[in-house]
Amino acid sequence: MYPTQTIEFIKALLTGWKLSETVMEDGKINFMDIPAIIAAAPALWTGFVGIDKVDDEMAHIDDEGKAEIKAVIAEFVVADDEELEALVEETMQMVLDVVGLSKRFVLYFKK
Repeated sequence: MYPTQTIEFIKALLTGWKLSETVMEDGKINFMDIPAIIAAAPALWTGFVGIDKVDDEMAHIDDEGKAEIKAVIAEFVVADDEELEALVEETMQMVLDVVGLSKRFVLYFKK
């Protein structure tokens, strides 16, 4: 199974972390940061809108899907192959943890 939503979710997380680093580079958020925030918005939205599909995709992921996830992560980081493999494994576990936690939180949201 191709992990379409999983990849979008990982892109959203990485984009958010990169945005945070960029925006907080000077230690504060100001009007100069608005273009970076606006540029990141589509990836953030796309990544979280289908989060309910991620655990199913991860349960059926194959080597091709893992390779795609590795390629996405490689776009954001500078790491040798061993470090990149470790990041991929840790990211995949984190994705499952975040998705599980988000499903639990939804159960407790105030109505």
